[in-house]
Amino acid sequence: QLFWPSNLLSLSRILLIWPLAYLIAAHTTGATIAAVILLAIAGVTDGLDGYVARKTGRITPLGTALDPIADKIFAAACIVALIVWRDFPIWLAVTLVSRDLLLLLGGLSLLKAGRPTIPARIYGKYLFFATVILLGSYLIEYRFGELVSVIAVLGLCAASLIDYLLVFRKVSAARRFPPMMITPLPGPCVSAL
Repeated sequence: QLFWPSNLLSLSRILLIWPLAYLIAAHTTGATIAAVILLAIAGVTDGLDGYVARKTGRITPLGTALDPIADKIFAAACIVALIVWRDFPIWLAVTLVSRDLLLLLGGLSLLKAGRPTIPARIYGKYLFFATVILLGSYLIEYRFGELVSVIAVLGLCAASLIDYLLVFRKVSAARRFPPMMITPLPGPCVSAL
């Protein structure tokens, strides 16, 4: 299953980290343009992996877990690079990482309790897309874009956290899923979106 097209698309985001970090560190005009292109590719693969999985009928617990994990690893690595080589605010990085850790702990507690875990939610998808825009704004040092995308990311971060907490409460109280974006398959799967 790891080598199914949808899962390879998710993995490709992790593989993009190294060249993207190198390009961010280079801090030349050409490197910045190439980094923006890689960032756009990462954003496209995030939408494409779920579409391919649904279209081919290959929605699996592995893919359901791999997608948000790839998002988080990719975003975290880019944020670290932007903190080091640009002026990405540390408070915003802490906010995003704290949200991810809360969701991860929630998923692990459901798994430990034998409850069904929560696959990717639509707010999480919107948040990743907004985060890509945010990273791009800091990458090209576009101040107005930074301001607008910080507001969007904070709003979506709060909305996705509230959505997850409401779903978490329902799932932890009863062994059923509320309506969600992706129909889960049986088997262990931890999602943090």
